[in-house]
Formats: sequence, structure tokens, C-alpha cells
Amino acid sequence: MGTGMEQQEKKILEIEQEMYEMAIKEKYREELNQEDINQQIGDGLVYIQNQLYKFQRIPFFDILSFMIPEHFQEMREAFVQRKYPNEDRPQVVYTNDSTSINFTLSHTSLEVYGQKFQTYVSQKPRSKLLT
Repeated sequence: MGTGMEQQEKKILEIEQEMYEMAIKEKYREELNQEDINQQIGDGLVYIQNQLYKFQRIPFFDILSFMIPEHFQEMREAFVQRKYPNEDRPQVVYTNDSTSINFTLSHTSLEVYGQKFQTYVSQKPRSKLLT
């Protein structure tokens, strides 16, 4: 008897999730600016180019955390070594299923402040969320 009730509750939750995702899609069909996208990522769901992406929060060395698509997985060390053959390879690499998009991080003891920080950031390649 409890099984039927549990199945009904599960179905209700699935329907509620589908309705929530449909509302997100409808709300964000229009052109979004970067601030809107950042807010959506923080909320865990982003609708980009007719596709709904779910995001997950990943901790980084107990210093900070970042949000990446939930289908990204941490790249296995053997692949990291092949993709980044030099010794100064990233410490953390998350990638999509085809390994065509990678998110990399490394902890460094380099201290950069003020204008030096702006110069450092401006010299790094920047990725774009929307193309």
C-alpha cells in the first residue's frame, strides 16, 4: 500500500520538476546579458540556445567554489597528463563528455594586487559562455 503512495509522490515530484524547468525555459527565451546568466548559474539552472543546463557547485581547495554544468566530470589523471604534457599542468580539470570543453584551476602562491592583478587577468585567455 505504501508503494503506491510512494510512486504517486515520486511522479508528483517529477511533474513539479518538469514544470519548473519549463518555466525556466520560458522565462529565459529572450536574449540574456551576462549578469542574468551569472544569476541563473548561481541558481543552478541556465537556459542557453534552446538548451537547459543544470549546474553543480564544486569546492576548490577549501578556498572557494565554482559552478559548472553538472554533466562535466573531473578528468582522469592519465588524460590530464596527455592533454597538458608540461609539468605546469592544471591541478583540477573538469571536462564535458567529448573533452572538447575544459574548466581548469590551479592553486598558486602568487600574490597579485591592484593593477598587477588587472594586467594578469587581461593576459589570460577568456572563455565565453554564449557564442
